[in-house]
Amino acid sequence: MLAEAGTTALIARGGEAVPQCIPHLIVPLKAALSSDRPRTVLRALSTLRALALSSPAAGVALLGYHRHLLPVLDRYMHHARCPGASIAGSGHEMQDAVWQTLGTLDATAGRDALRSIQYFIPVYHRI
Repeated sequence: MLAEAGTTALIARGGEAVPQCIPHLIVPLKAALSSDRPRTVLRALSTLRALALSSPAAGVALLGYHRHLLPVLDRYMHHARCPGASIAGSGHEMQDAVWQTLGTLDATAGRDALRSIQYFIPVYHRI
């Protein structure tokens, strides 16, 4: 809870300092994404999206850490292979959150983002 509040405050007030802090956030983010608790994973995905959108340089800075974060997400991609494929309340909330996060990373990480994402998650495609 404290770490989540600190990260949220960093994103809200950090501005251009956020990309410099990203290396320190990767290990805790990876641990949260690897959790067996869906709520923890959803919060980590939300935090990852917020980080990518926090400043123009943040998405690009995250590109270097795709190799740490994206393999963990691949396990959620086998049930719903396209965005919007889930039915409300059917338990596919996680896949939709992963698709949203991948879309955000793709949109904010520059021209090499698509290739990087598809390397780790082959079923991903741009909409």
